Amino acid sequence: METVRNTQAEWGLDRYVTMITEGLGVTDTPSYTDITSPAIAYIELAEPFPLFPNRPAALLWDEAYGWAAAIESASGQDWVMVAYLGMEILPHPDMVVAFARRLQRGNHADGPFPPEFTACDDLHDRLAAYASSRH
Repeated sequence: METVRNTQAEWGLDRYVTMITEGLGVTDTPSYTDITSPAIAYIELAEPFPLFPNRPAALLWDEAYGWAAAIESASGQDWVMVAYLGMEILPHPDMVVAFARRLQRGNHADGPFPPEFTACDDLHDRLAAYASSRH
């Protein structure tokens, strides 16, 4: 993806993440987006995953691997990926919510290894489409 900032894509990524946080009911927890290459997003979850009850949990997204579920490392300095959604680079927000819900129920059937996606040349356009849904 280009390193040029695209306002519509920035707004789209923000709106996309907001749709996910609203679906999960975590609008009061921290989230973060950055459209610069590589584009990333972070959503802190309110509850840990049952398989890792003592570790804070989050959803992480980047333009190379898509969505992943992560737990905070023992040092509290890094995130350890425990599952990847792996469907596509930018799945519908409802699919991301369903992924998180499965993990919150203790179902870790999604793979722990990053998927191999081909470059998504239209990612900015796909993100920009979410910006128009904000009004």
